[in-house]
Amino acid sequence: FGPEGYFDYRLQILARNLDVAFPEGWSSRGDADMTISSTPTGHQIRGSVEVERALYVQDVNLGLTQLLSRLFERPRLEVERADDLSVRTELNLSVQGPSALRVRNNMADLHGSLDLLIRGTVARPVVFGNVSLEPDGKLVLGPNEYIVERGSLRFTNPLKIEPIVDLVARADVREYDITLNLSGTFEDLNLRYSSNPPLADVEVLSLLTTGRESWTSGSSIGRSEDRSRTQAATDLVYGHAASQVTQRTGR
Repeated sequence: FGPEGYFDYRLQILARNLDVAFPEGWSSRGDADMTISSTPTGHQIRGSVEVERALYVQDVNLGLTQLLSRLFERPRLEVERADDLSVRTELNLSVQGPSALRVRNNMADLHGSLDLLIRGTVARPVVFGNVSLEPDGKLVLGPNEYIVERGSLRFTNPLKIEPIVDLVARADVREYDITLNLSGTFEDLNLRYSSNPPLADVEVLSLLTTGRESWTSGSSIGRSEDRSRTQAATDLVYGHAASQVTQRTGR
């Protein structure tokens, strides 16, 4: 027993070439060097995890932000509902994975790196750090393939796991160079498209959804087609940018 009357213990854990199915849908491998020990108020898990591989190859029918959000998705435990052990077990874990991240499926071919610090408690973990994508990865959004110029998830919120997205990707559609810029949190995403040669926003969306840069038509049939294409563009923006993630985005 320690000087304060609590049970004093220290357990060292070393793991090499450990394969785990975590997060859900992922296949991860790496080494871990961790210590589980007592504290005056409970317990602590600290140490480091060196990720050799974090692989996701399952095909998905999801929008872009859903794919990103699932990277660190886990069931969240409310503190008042969590057991006493989870509430009183502190976390201090470093997770490093240079070039360890790989996503390869029907909508992405991406490589990236992990540089994370997990703090808080088992009941309420908090993540700090970055997940960065390597340039030249591929994303398939709608009918178009994009090449990633830069991409990252940045974790800075000390109160909850809330990644800040920064993604710039480019697609060649006909004779136009289209650039997608996605930024912000999952609850407040900002999606912008631009083109070279320049086009108006509605023309960019028309080009991405129909392959044509103009929706204008004077006939009733043309107006009906315009409404259909407008709906397709709306579905493209919200379906891949925000609505399925937050469940609160309205037209």
